[in-house]
Amino acid sequence: MIAPRRGEALYVAGGVAVLGLGLWMWALGRGPAASDAGARPRLRVTGAYAVRVSASTEVSAYLTARNTGGGADRLIAVRTDLSPIVMMHRGLENAMVAVDSVPLPARRTVSLTPSGLHVMIMQPRRAVRVGERVRLTLLFSRSDPISVGAPVLAPGDRPPDG
Repeated sequence: MIAPRRGEALYVAGGVAVLGLGLWMWALGRGPAASDAGARPRLRVTGAYAVRVSASTEVSAYLTARNTGGGADRLIAVRTDLSPIVMMHRGLENAMVAVDSVPLPARRTVSLTPSGLHVMIMQPRRAVRVGERVRLTLLFSRSDPISVGAPVLAPGDRPPDG
């Protein structure tokens, strides 16, 4: 029988150690914590509506986003054919502060409202009329885009249920 040389034995031992470490990490990755990390969001958007901001041409938009899935997501942008400039804001007392994204935690509902988080459509290409529908496409960090039609309401009108 031929004995392996010292370098070959170390090479084989190192390979076995790497394989063992890989199998151990794979086993850890199949536990409960990993299944939560791999859980997917499941989003639904309802109650969308828009309002022309009084004394300006800007349009604000509001909606409710429900995440019934086991994983979190983020609303990262909103697009519309009405304007290339669409921003997400948070209302703070008498000011608006732009936000980069809106967290959508697992199994939670997030509402964009006139007094909180909301969407601002800046410098629309045309004036909007009460009763028309504005198409909003919501972009997320993990989920596919969702498009909704938001009816334009007059300031003070009751928003749709949702």
